[in-house]
Amino acid sequence: MRLDSSSYEATNALIWSGRLDSQKSERYFQLIKIIDLTKEQINPKYKLAILGFCSDDGIKRNQGRIGASKGPNAIRRSLANLCIQKNKPQYILDLGNIICKKWELEYMQKILSNIVAKLLKKGIKPLLFGGGHEIAWGHYQGIKIVYPQKKLGIINFDSHFDLRILSESVWSTSGTAFYQIFKDNELNFNYQVIGLQPTSNTKTLFSTAKKLGVRILLAEHVYSKTKNKLTKYLDYFIKNIDIIYVTFCLDVFGSAFAPGVSAPQPFGLLPNQAMFLLRHILKSKKVICMDIAELSPKFDENKKTANLAAHLAWEFLEHN
Repeated sequence: MRLDSSSYEATNALIWSGRLDSQKSERYFQLIKIIDLTKEQINPKYKLAILGFCSDDGIKRNQGRIGASKGPNAIRRSLANLCIQKNKPQYILDLGNIICKKWELEYMQKILSNIVAKLLKKGIKPLLFGGGHEIAWGHYQGIKIVYPQKKLGIINFDSHFDLRILSESVWSTSGTAFYQIFKDNELNFNYQVIGLQPTSNTKTLFSTAKKLGVRILLAEHVYSKTKNKLTKYLDYFIKNIDIIYVTFCLDVFGSAFAPGVSAPQPFGLLPNQAMFLLRHILKSKKVICMDIAELSPKFDENKKTANLAAHLAWEFLEHN
């Protein structure tokens, strides 16, 4: 599988810009090394890499409002000017964007998985920006290539299960990724959802989740439980797995903070609630990759959602 101009674009350097301070490497735009994957090899001396997956196909198939294909560059712009707090900042690869053309979703997910596998084999942690949550299926496949024997834990911050069942008449969508993962590896399916909304998931989906052994932390539970109880609950999951893949669907947040998504949630999580939990998960040192999905810039009032996504990315980068 080869990348070409119709399926890939290198990142425009102008996207990574910001305020110049008196000292070098004070903001994230100053740490970015742009790579054109059609011309250059990935250097293993770098330990972090950003890659975009510009797809609306999965959301369209799932009957959502499209626009997430423009999400990756919007997150980059918001991340660029954020300040670095690491004691020893390291340069970060920007590998550009995979472009998902109409009716080529499954093929482009395979390309995504191959790039993720290359990064992990080189000891580079991927930070992926979607696109719809169909990014998760491609991301997972890359992880499995490199770590087939590891006990993988998936932690999904999401208002939805994304466990819609595939059939001959239903193609891969933004709502099927985690059912696809289950079918791929039924004996090693360790799935934790945080921020789930009962109003956004049918009784059938709850029944499916129960059968598959999915761990559920409703949004209302995040609101009501103490921080100590929440961390103990997560620790029980974390201690029993080897490696963690963290994935964010931005509709997990309240629409006041994340209006620019396919399915806005009036009673979603507060940003500080999710950030507290993400920090706790990252402290485990088991997180090998993360993605952030479903930012639609055309619906994003005052870039609220892009800025929130950038701060989640910042947290991942600061901990690695």
